[in-house]
Amino acid sequence: EDLIATEDPADAASQFSKKKRLCRHPGCTKVIKSQGHCQRHGAKAKRCKVDGCDKQAQGTHDGMCKRHWKTLHCPESSTGNVPSKEEIL
Repeated sequence: EDLIATEDPADAASQFSKKKRLCRHPGCTKVIKSQGHCQRHGAKAKRCKVDGCDKQAQGTHDGMCKRHWKTLHCPESSTGNVPSKEEIL
């Protein structure tokens, strides 16, 4: 785990932070998304694991888009024609 000191040593909470990895494309200063590249230079976005959904999966949502994750974990807030848990799994 790469750690770097922050610019403000008086700020104890942010004394150390993770070093951001940059895109491998020459001259690009964007943070990598996957495969060592930013999205502009070839990183492939992960798709929702629910069949028929082509939305982008969120890193903290078990490989699902926000809509399908919310259907499983927050059913009381779901409205509209959102598939049921059984349809997702």
